[in-house]
Amino acid sequence: MPRFGDQNGVSSSIEHNSCRARIVTGNLAQLGAVRSPRFDHPLSIFRVCFFAGLISHFVPFALDFETNLGRTALRTCDWDQGLFELWGHASAAARVALVCVTYTALLCGLVGVLLRAAVLVAAVGTYCLASANSLNVQTLALGAVWGVFVLWGAMGGGDEAVTLWLRTGPAASRAAVRIGRFLVLAVWLSGLQKLDVGWLTSNEMGVLLQYPRGSVLRGWATGLRTQDAETLGWLAGYATLAFELVMPVLAIMQRAEHIVRIAWPGFFFAIFALLEVPPLFVLVFGPAAALCYERRE
Repeated sequence: MPRFGDQNGVSSSIEHNSCRARIVTGNLAQLGAVRSPRFDHPLSIFRVCFFAGLISHFVPFALDFETNLGRTALRTCDWDQGLFELWGHASAAARVALVCVTYTALLCGLVGVLLRAAVLVAAVGTYCLASANSLNVQTLALGAVWGVFVLWGAMGGGDEAVTLWLRTGPAASRAAVRIGRFLVLAVWLSGLQKLDVGWLTSNEMGVLLQYPRGSVLRGWATGLRTQDAETLGWLAGYATLAFELVMPVLAIMQRAEHIVRIAWPGFFFAIFALLEVPPLFVLVFGPAAALCYERRE
């Protein structure tokens, strides 16, 4: 205990107490960082969107069971031929069981219950259903879905027993970055493909904007005059090429974060507003770029 008037002793005591306070505060902060859930973690937001999109895509498909998955259903095969043929010989009980198990896994993935197991079971179940009948469920987004399932099942990230959101941790951050890069790379390759088929010299979007009502366009986008459709088509085509070739590169390199975070989901919401694409498309690709900016812990 410093004596009265001993200024050096008082200063030393204050510094010692301040140092102890900083250590305690730092330890508490670290404890909170480990144990507190991250409600803004990009992978947790993506997980909710991803499984919500799958539920919106496959649940209506199976609710009309006899039309899509029954023994007399009109079926097409765009995925696994062996599973397609096997489905034709499966019993009704086996078909219903697969649907129930798959949808249970999708619900578990949505709320974060046994996430690793939910990802693996949902991957197998949805692939079997898509192979059984692709007629009313096929979409280009399914290819990306299978890739996400493979990455997520292999890398994990958020393996708590019951949690609505993911906790922080290296596994979640690594999974977020890998899944994000996979999806934005798919968009970049789509841009390269458009270049290869001649989008720079052919007005593909102009042709699309002249499709009749009830086709691939939403109702509000039909009925344009030919001249207006061609002009808007050139603008939309070049804007699409610029986005698909530039934005993925910025996201992978983690540059222009604020611009990409706003422009990326806006682009896919614009596609959803213009074209008759399923919600799965925008729910899978819309939040993808934000995953690339997750800082590894």
